[in-house]
Amino acid sequence: MFFEIAGWVGMIVLLMAYGLVSNKKINAIGRLYQLLNLIAGVGLVTNAFAHKAWPLVALNICWALIAIKVLWQCWRENRKKDAK
Repeated sequence: MFFEIAGWVGMIVLLMAYGLVSNKKINAIGRLYQLLNLIAGVGLVTNAFAHKAWPLVALNICWALIAIKVLWQCWRENRKKDAK
């Protein structure tokens, strides 16, 4: 049950993030979009792992890692701005 809920939440959050960016409600480079992608990736990895859908596990791990990388970059840029 947990794995199914995680998968549904991941799918909904992923579609929400895509819809918000596509309709120019949020910035694709922004923290909110990346955070939504991270949440979606983790939810979908959880579900795919439970179902042994290894290509989807790999895809969503990469999806989440990209989100983490961009969130890290945003954090570093904010620290540089605050230091000035």
